[in-house]
Amino acid sequence: MADLESFGCPQCWPADAAAAWGYRASLRPAEQLVDESHLIIGLRECPHCAQQFLSVFGEIIDWADGEDPQETVLIPVTPAEAEQCRRDAVGSISNLGTGRRSLHRVWPKGALAETKWAVGVWLPPHD
Repeated sequence: MADLESFGCPQCWPADAAAAWGYRASLRPAEQLVDESHLIIGLRECPHCAQQFLSVFGEIIDWADGEDPQETVLIPVTPAEAEQCRRDAVGSISNLGTGRRSLHRVWPKGALAETKWAVGVWLPPHD
């Protein structure tokens, strides 16, 4: 994943996925683009370097046990990509960040949450 140095700063986009997830709470909410009960898409911004990130959260209701599977995806975006997301958040996702490192937090039913690096961004499953 060659873009370690081209996006963000050591605080918001470190090499360690767990550290990046830990810092995610420090990213300032910049703009809410989609706010549904089980799908939330927004732009966040690093207070240190002003890097913008697209944050995508999806959740499936578990009607049987109440253990709703969840997934969050965080990917740095350029100013042009942020503007594209403002115009069409859901439609922009499939064309965004091809080949770019992204942070994923997956919490399946009945298991511990896992934080990992992946490539690109996708719309997580949601109700």
